[in-house]
Amino acid sequence: MENEKKIKTRFLSVPTLLKFLLLVSVCLFCIAVYVNSHPELLKKTTPTPEPTTAASTVEPTASALPAHLTDPTSVTVLVDKNHSLSRDFVPTNLATPYLQSTADVIQIRQDVGDAAKSMISAAEAAGIKLYVTAGYRSYDDQQTLYEDRVSKLGEKEASDTTAKAGYSENQTGLALDFTDTATGTSSVDFANTPAGKWLYENAHSYGFILRYPDKKQDITGYSYMPWHYRYVGTDVSNAMYEQGGSNLTFEEFYQITK
Repeated sequence: MENEKKIKTRFLSVPTLLKFLLLVSVCLFCIAVYVNSHPELLKKTTPTPEPTTAASTVEPTASALPAHLTDPTSVTVLVDKNHSLSRDFVPTNLATPYLQSTADVIQIRQDVGDAAKSMISAAEAAGIKLYVTAGYRSYDDQQTLYEDRVSKLGEKEASDTTAKAGYSENQTGLALDFTDTATGTSSVDFANTPAGKWLYENAHSYGFILRYPDKKQDITGYSYMPWHYRYVGTDVSNAMYEQGGSNLTFEEFYQITK
């Protein structure tokens, strides 16, 4: 009898056990209802990173530039060794104006051609003869030219004055190369000719800039090319000239860093 009492005391009575289970069920139900009404409790939180004063090591990208510098149809599009054009890009307003060229046909954007004709006429009125040696050049033509220069000069020397395909301003239809004779070729000596000096002093009045000035290779990526002029429109060309003369680079004017 005494043993039977001991066994009974080891276990809860059935009514008591049912009450206990009911209480646990109610508690779990309440917890579920509370959590359901506060879903944010289930979300995994991550600590907010502390701000840092260390300088960013990320290089500037095209997406960080304003639209007028990345739009290939803009007169101020940036094309250099770090910013390229797609292989299939062709200006929609290409024309073949007569520019006293040394080639059979020179293609250029219509607006650039109109400005170039005005500039060539003004130079002629001043007793200066200007001839165009190059204008628009397709991706494939640029690739052929670059490979030819590399085969003759080696890649390092060729890259100083010739862009790889896709990285040439000539593909934009905004660039022109000049010389002072009908049979002339592009040369650094052009800078010392009456034609070269006239362009250097007057091109900005017609919307053109000397794209690769002397002693600015560390900025532009290219060596001195006194024959290569780029159309940017008179608003920009005159502003650049007022700020730093013809030796101010496009990159310096727009504060573009590599």
